[in-house]
Amino acid sequence: MKRFAILLVAVFAMLAFTASAQKKGETSIGGNIGLGITSAGYDGYMNTGVTFSLAPELGYFIADNLKIGAGLEYSINSGIHSFAFMPNVSYYVRMVDNLYYVPSLAIGGGFLAQDSDVAGLFGFSLDLFAMEYKATKNFGFGASLVNLSYALMGGIDSLNFSILTSPTVSFRYYF
Repeated sequence: MKRFAILLVAVFAMLAFTASAQKKGETSIGGNIGLGITSAGYDGYMNTGVTFSLAPELGYFIADNLKIGAGLEYSINSGIHSFAFMPNVSYYVRMVDNLYYVPSLAIGGGFLAQDSDVAGLFGFSLDLFAMEYKATKNFGFGASLVNLSYALMGGIDSLNFSILTSPTVSFRYYF
């Protein structure tokens, strides 16, 4: 009976490991929703506002635990709307059971608009502390709490480092 119990535990452990692994050839569809507080200032001018962002994404695992993807990001802050195409790469590091540390890098461009003014946008974003929990084999959700980003918007550059001030929540379906 003792051997049977040990064998049963070993089988369940292997199933839990294989059911949650990100394998080469898998595809994911999902995205991020973000809400944050931003503060920008230059030449004695200071502006603080709330930013909302929505970013659907499609991803493909080119190797075990290594995903490339492409997302479309829309955000709004104090009447400024931005739209960007953001190719990205993520690496999944299994922490425990179905919990993964998922650092990612996105680089892309697009445009921003305020009133009738439109300007180009280029930037990158590095999620330094992003976690994902795979609730089932096909569904995962996560959060990013620490982010480093740079943007060049209409000739003005911006470097941001946020810790808990601009969190994003993500949802992904794997198939």
